[in-house]
Amino acid sequence: MGTDVEDSGMIPPFPRSAVEALESDGYIVLKGAAITGPILILADDELIPDVLGQITARWECRRREHVPASNPQVANPPIERSPQWKALASQREIIGVTYYHLGTRVVNWNWEYDAGGRGNATGKMNAVKAAGGGLIICNSWLARRLPIPSGEADLYLINFRRRDILGG
Repeated sequence: MGTDVEDSGMIPPFPRSAVEALESDGYIVLKGAAITGPILILADDELIPDVLGQITARWECRRREHVPASNPQVANPPIERSPQWKALASQREIIGVTYYHLGTRVVNWNWEYDAGGRGNATGKMNAVKAAGGGLIICNSWLARRLPIPSGEADLYLINFRRRDILGG
């Protein structure tokens, strides 16, 4: 499930296999791809339009959130997915995504997603380990938790959706 992509230091071209994994499996992990800086800068990260640009140029940022390490939700995050997950899952193409920016390279992260994939949540969670300094990108239909850091670290998340679909 999913795909790990090493950061080569060169953004284009983004591997088509990673986009296909995001479409079919619901997530990809980009190792070492996160930039550092405030959330406003993160939304302008070159990697974001590059990955999404493989699909279409019609994306808009819908939500930017800074989740501080002190937030109690970080220790025990609930399972979340888009309220429109059924409509999103019925489409083969990617319509909405969430980026989890895994901050500093000195903290590792544990992330879980529901094994039900595009279907109803099963309650059976699959675990993914990711290094700090990476990005987890997941399809909006995927039921998942916030990534949990192994130490004290802030998390940034950014939601994008296509402007040409879902009333954009």
